[in-house]
Amino acid sequence: MMEPDHSDSGDEEQPLLGPKGSANVTVNASLPRSSNRNLFLASGAMLLGSLCLGITLGMSSPMIPDIMNDTSVNALTLSESDISWFGSIITLGAMTGGLLGGFFIQFFGRKLTAMICGIPFVGGMLLMSYANSVSMLLAGRAITGFAGGVASLVVPTYISETSTPSLRGLLGSANQLSIAIGILLSYTFGVFLTWRWLALAAAFPCAMLTLCTAFIPETPRFLLAQRKRRESRHSLAFLRGKHADIESELRQLEDIMGKSTGTASWSDVFVKREIRVPLFLSLGVMFFQQFSGVNCVMFYSETIFRNAGFKSETLLNVALIMLALVQALFTAISCVIMDKAGRKVLLCFSGAVMAVSSGTFGLYFQLTETKNSTGPGLVLEVVSSTDAAQLSWLALTSLLVYMAAFSMGLGPIPWLLLAEVIPVQARGKASGLSTATNWALAFLITKEFNDLQHAITTKGAFWMFSGICLVGVFYHWLLLPETKGKTLEQISAHFKGRSLSNVSHERDDEEDDDSDLDA
Repeated sequence: MMEPDHSDSGDEEQPLLGPKGSANVTVNASLPRSSNRNLFLASGAMLLGSLCLGITLGMSSPMIPDIMNDTSVNALTLSESDISWFGSIITLGAMTGGLLGGFFIQFFGRKLTAMICGIPFVGGMLLMSYANSVSMLLAGRAITGFAGGVASLVVPTYISETSTPSLRGLLGSANQLSIAIGILLSYTFGVFLTWRWLALAAAFPCAMLTLCTAFIPETPRFLLAQRKRRESRHSLAFLRGKHADIESELRQLEDIMGKSTGTASWSDVFVKREIRVPLFLSLGVMFFQQFSGVNCVMFYSETIFRNAGFKSETLLNVALIMLALVQALFTAISCVIMDKAGRKVLLCFSGAVMAVSSGTFGLYFQLTETKNSTGPGLVLEVVSSTDAAQLSWLALTSLLVYMAAFSMGLGPIPWLLLAEVIPVQARGKASGLSTATNWALAFLITKEFNDLQHAITTKGAFWMFSGICLVGVFYHWLLLPETKGKTLEQISAHFKGRSLSNVSHERDDEEDDDSDLDA
């Protein structure tokens, strides 16, 4: 790796992306610094997709009891199976959206994919709001899930391709923060709105997604891949500011993109080491994210709290909003410290704390259970009112700590790593596959949560989640590389088994070796 010359000259040159940059491209230190204002604006518009996803994920918790207690003329009658499907069918839609989203971002671009994504979001919300049958309600839920699957892929991809290395952790973590804020909005408005009005209100930010992303540029990397240099330059000029020296960065991107061998085939995805290894690592991280049990907690949090002794509507609403507030707060903290603490440290800390808190929540049911009973949509142990009142603090504290730990590591980092480690030429196929796998695992764990409790009890289910989180700590520490502060080229070089310090020297010494580097 080339080290900057620490001379006293006023014309001292520094690598464009800092001392860890791998490209042999320098800029004059006296040039005006770039402005990140437009980068934050573009990322903010794109993050509306994550906000809509969070709203969609959070809706099931307030909607399910409201639908069950609806006594209006247009009330729907839901069976236990219907409620289970309402909580889990979103993940089937998201799985399909993840697969097709990989195709969309590869052929239509990141910007257009995000614009289109808002349409099924709005359509699904309207279907749920005006549903006159259970099938119409479930169809709306599945359609919003499809849009959420696309959003979960295109948002981190856009941010990773437009951010600088120093901001990629912050903006990448903002993806999960937006999801957390969306969940908080669903919980909060669910207190005041009926389930039909909640779905109707949720259509507004979904429409804003399509509107706002119409005014942001396509990513420079995608434009260069389409051989549109002029448009790519305009995109960089917008993102970095009019006073920034974008020519050096553009030449660097051209150099990187020129070494790509085109779009990877499906055989390349599983044969080439630089694609296969990061793909399977990302699949492992996605597995531990979903089998931590987080979506079981999110989808059925209201029912879980009811069965944990929170009988008062006021206490129940306070507990739910506190859960969402904690998620948003600690995701925000993760955004701030991500590029300082590093991905691996936060993942391991997150997994360890989740293992303890999930185990403690299982202990709560062990201490208070008396017999089994069927609740709305899932089976939980009934707790005696005296024990529940005395130990309700344990249930609430356990879930709050659990959600705080998830929000700092296992929540934001898997999606950030997915956008960082997959090479650009395989991003459509490999990222789509990883996203679809994530949602397939989410469907499996949420749909079978009811049967899991029948088989091993609720305390057993949470103890199982605790054990999986503990295994994940060792997986993340031993197998994952640290990507903080690295350019996408350096990360790609790592998965090719090459020393990062040699990347820039190879450019100087041997032009023929350049074809071995991926963006």
